[in-house]
Parts: sequence; structure tokens; C-alpha cells
Amino acid sequence: MSSRPIRRREPKEYTWRHLEWRFWWFFSNSFHMILGGVAVTFATMGAIAPEEYNRWFSGIAGIFTAWMGFFKPKKHFMMFSKAWCVLDQAIIRYRNGLIDLTELDKALEEGENIIRKGNEDMIENP
Repeated sequence: MSSRPIRRREPKEYTWRHLEWRFWWFFSNSFHMILGGVAVTFATMGAIAPEEYNRWFSGIAGIFTAWMGFFKPKKHFMMFSKAWCVLDQAIIRYRNGLIDLTELDKALEEGENIIRKGNEDMIENP
């Protein structure tokens, strides 16, 4: 008799939601890093460039910094990261037979609540 754990697949709707949240986590994180990296690069170039160019570089850095403040990619990143982690852990437990479908439903609902509260917070506190 084998002591290998039970491996079962979660229903597809959980898999799709899991992949969707991971995509939005990755997109928000990448967007945050790209905007921040470009802003820092242009700010540095504005500081070391000849006088006739530093206004342009500083202006571009200001635009990218403003976009970071407007789009708030870090808030999106954190919101989807938390929701994805909750569902990811539940899926791992479900696949190994440690929880049933009811517990998986609760994890999905908890993730949805994290995203909903995050969206409400961004609307109330822009």
C-alpha cells in the first residue's frame, strides 16, 4: 500500500479564476516596476544631462511618476497577490485531499472579498 497523497483536480472554474488572479498580479507588478524604473531612469538622466536636456528628462520622469500615482499599480498588485495566495493555498490543499470542495468555495469567496474590498478602498480613498 502506498502512502502517496491523493491527487485530485479542482473544478475548472477555480483553475480559471486562479490563473486570472495570477495574471492580474503579474501585470500589476510588472506595470509598477516598469513605471517606477522609467521614472527613476529619466530623473537620473535629468540630473546628469546637459542643461538644455535636463528639463525634458525631468518632465518625462514627472509624467511617469504621475502615472504611478494615478493608476496605483501597487494597490492592484497587493490586492491580487493576497487573493491569489488564498486561492492558491486552498487549491494545493484540495489537490492533496486535505480539504473538500466546501472549503475551496470559502477560499474563493475570501479572495473575491479581498478584491472587492480593495476596489472599494481605491474608490473611497483615491
